[in-house]
Amino acid sequence: MFDVLRRAVASRAALGLALLLFLASCAASRRFVVFHTSDVHGGIEARAAKWHADNPSRLIGGQAALGALMAKEAGPKLLVDSGDIYQGTPIGNLTRGAAVVAGMNALGYDAMAVGNHEYDYGEENVASLAKIAQFPFLGANIRKRADGEPPDYVDRSVIVEVGGVKVGLIGIATRHTATSTLPKNVEALNFEEEVATAKREAELLREKGAEVIIALSHCGLAPSVARKRVAARDLVLNAADEAYGGDLAIARGADVDLVLGGHLHTGLAGTFRDPVSGKVIVQSYESLEAVSRITIAVDEDGDVDASSELIDLWVDQHGQDPAVKSIVDSFGTSINAELDRVIGTLAEDLRRADGGLDSALGNFFADALREAGKADVGIQNTFGIRADLYTGNLTQRDIYRVMPFENTLTVVDMPGV
Repeated sequence: MFDVLRRAVASRAALGLALLLFLASCAASRRFVVFHTSDVHGGIEARAAKWHADNPSRLIGGQAALGALMAKEAGPKLLVDSGDIYQGTPIGNLTRGAAVVAGMNALGYDAMAVGNHEYDYGEENVASLAKIAQFPFLGANIRKRADGEPPDYVDRSVIVEVGGVKVGLIGIATRHTATSTLPKNVEALNFEEEVATAKREAELLREKGAEVIIALSHCGLAPSVARKRVAARDLVLNAADEAYGGDLAIARGADVDLVLGGHLHTGLAGTFRDPVSGKVIVQSYESLEAVSRITIAVDEDGDVDASSELIDLWVDQHGQDPAVKSIVDSFGTSINAELDRVIGTLAEDLRRADGGLDSALGNFFADALREAGKADVGIQNTFGIRADLYTGNLTQRDIYRVMPFENTLTVVDMPGV
């Protein structure tokens, strides 16, 4: 009996010691949360989830829903974005991004990377947006051709303090920006190689005392999961993904602790650790339908650990922040009446194809271009088609979301063909 009691006491003592050690480790770790968005593309208003088979009228997304979610986060936090904030919706395009930045100011963003579509209305517009933003635009690899210096409207990086931790944020634009916006809009700029830039900037931030370094990348993770939502545990990188570079190359080639990326509109649900570097890479989908919540812990030795979750911004689940909603609505009221006018109906869905291949939606618009130009052949850039069309009433807004770019129809005469 006494042996049993001794074993019980010893077991409780061991359990108590383990609990104390666990609590001590928690106390020693400094923790904070990062909320991350990317490829918002003007999706600052809640909209019906027409793709949802069970409830296509359920509202999702928007800055007000994000604000309501963040208000529930009591601890120290950051809010950052990886670029392409406005291009793609009427409220984004018609205000040239001003509505999006106003909402970002209200939400308290700490920084954003500059995406390729920030330049769709030229450098002057980027500079104007940066001027009204209450947070820095980051682009460490954006340089003026004339003198090799950064443009006045971008910072290379910034250090912010959150939860007692000095966090370095680096902005990295894709080097393909020169060909993924109108070339004339960026002809005065160079976009330097991403990995070398991230490596150099991370070294400078370490020298300045940064304990955690986060790359805000607008380079993309993996072509195989572009425009897809995938569970992190199911992601298997193929040879083309490995060769792509982008966020993988930054994680492997620079002294950063995390890469929070965008550009390819991937949504990663759960924590994805690069199998080579072991670093966490986050992708937060598109159109502000979801946000990534990353928990970061720094232990007493300075080691950094992170975990991530992708949270859908369902309005009925999170609510809407009234102050943020008021700001968004103030821009949208004058635009929405005409855009919500029904112009037709669809008997079946018209969707894009994965990988930019032939699709019913692409053929529809190619035919429309052919007829408008009174031509024999119509050609449509598949990646210029930015959304799908769904069964039911069709509005001007729907068409705008599918074809948001202010392109010019060109007719070419090819004699002898």
